[in-house]
Amino acid sequence: MSPFPTVFDELHTYRGRQGADVALLIRRCRLAFGGHDIICIGTSATMASEGTSENQKREVAKVAQGLFGVPFDSAQVLGKTLERATAEADFKDPMVIRSLREAIEKGVPPENYEAFRLHPLASWIESAFGVRTEEGSGRLVRQAPKRVQGEGSVAEELAALTSTETARCAEVLRRFLLKGSGLRRSPSSRFPIFAFRLHQF
Repeated sequence: MSPFPTVFDELHTYRGRQGADVALLIRRCRLAFGGHDIICIGTSATMASEGTSENQKREVAKVAQGLFGVPFDSAQVLGKTLERATAEADFKDPMVIRSLREAIEKGVPPENYEAFRLHPLASWIESAFGVRTEEGSGRLVRQAPKRVQGEGSVAEELAALTSTETARCAEVLRRFLLKGSGLRRSPSSRFPIFAFRLHQF
């Protein structure tokens, strides 16, 4: 009989008695379902978020080994693959910076999906709030949560880059975030260009 997979959804880091309870329950399930003829699979969207993607994989493998009671290594951990929704831009280019300044002065986001996707400020917003390129691996990873306004905020960062007012930047950022949460590639698409969660920080 060939091994069959068993999937543990919402895999998390457990500590203390609860961790022991979960680990022992999984071992009892493995014995009841065929002992070692089981491929253990765990899924989680929130388990590891600190350090590099390779460090995160090592941490997940360590937790999986403790829960399932079988060897795991980082090569067996699959991470998510991210893609940009907007066009990538060089924000050190004076022409791009000028485009950002003009967008802030105008203050009105594009009305259709494709124009929004290609807009330099939409691209800057995705880079600031959504994704970044990880050093070393070159992979796209999620940005850490950031404030829209206040000390050390994205509005301050945009204002410094474009030599515009911070309050104006915060206002225009909100307009673009709200517009992006409603624009879809097609009427049948389930996903907007900006996930609503993006601007809840």
